[in-house]
Amino acid sequence: MLETYKSLSPLSNQLGLLLKQTDLKLEDLPKKYQENHSPLIFAYTYCKLYPLLQKIANHTYNLTDEDKCSFILAEIHTCLLTFNPEIAKIQTMIAIYVSRRLYKESKAMNSLAKKANNIVSSFNEDCASDESFDFKRKTDLMNMEMTINQIGASLTHNEAMYCKTIINNSDKLRDVEVAKLIGITSAGVSYIRKCLKVKLPTLLPNDICVQAL
Repeated sequence: MLETYKSLSPLSNQLGLLLKQTDLKLEDLPKKYQENHSPLIFAYTYCKLYPLLQKIANHTYNLTDEDKCSFILAEIHTCLLTFNPEIAKIQTMIAIYVSRRLYKESKAMNSLAKKANNIVSSFNEDCASDESFDFKRKTDLMNMEMTINQIGASLTHNEAMYCKTIINNSDKLRDVEVAKLIGITSAGVSYIRKCLKVKLPTLLPNDICVQAL
C-alpha cells in the first residue's frame, strides 16, 4: 500500500495545489469524478485517506498487502461513482466499503485455507494409518482422474465406467473382477484397456490390475 501511496502522491499533490485556489473540498470531488473519472481525484482521495485505509488494512488477515491494496482501490472507485452526500460523508462511505470488502475477502481466503488443510490432513492420515499405502499408486490414480475429467467427452460409456471402477476401488483388481463390476466380459475389459492406452498414454498405471497392460 505504501508503494501505491508513493506512486499516486505526485498526482494527488497536483490536485491539492488546485484545490487551494478554489473552495472545493473532498466531499465535492465524487461528483467531478463521476463526470470524467479523473485520475487526479482518484489519487487525491487515496492519499488523503491513506492513514485511515492503512489502519483498516492492518486489522485484516489472510490477505497479502498487494491484495489489500487492490481491493481498496476497487472500493474507492466504486464509492466515488456511487457517492450520495445525503447518506454519509465520502470518507465514512469509503471506510465502510473497504472494511466490508476486506472482511469478505479475508473470510473467503480463510475458508479456502481450511479446505486445503483438511485435504492435506486427510491424505497424510491415509498414509500414516495404512502401512501398505502405495504413494506412487495413489498419485497415479489422482493423475488418471484429472485426465479423465479433462477428456471425459471422448470416452465411451464402458471406458468411463472402467476408469471410475479403478479409481473407486483401492484394491488392485483382476480383469474378471472389473468385468463383473461394470457388467461386461473379461475380453471387453482387455479391449477397453487397449483403447485407453491410446487415450491415456501417460497416465494409465501399469499396476492398476494384477494382470493389467
